[in-house]
Amino acid sequence: MTVQEITKQVLSLDLADRAKIAEVILQSIDSPSNAENSDLWMAEAQRRKAEIDSGAVKTVPLDEALARLDRKFA
Repeated sequence: MTVQEITKQVLSLDLADRAKIAEVILQSIDSPSNAENSDLWMAEAQRRKAEIDSGAVKTVPLDEALARLDRKFA
């Protein structure tokens, strides 16, 4: 089945069904796979660790971070 044939069939569906198909297709494009997601988070964790190790950023103790959040959102 060609893309043109699939498109013709999809466009013959009612609006609700076309919307469901569009949602599924968009999710498949917009959302990384679990493996890609894991790779992205690992790269982010490694980047953050490198910033801490190099002294580019400083860590904040948990109790201080929570106190800051309490003050900000109280």
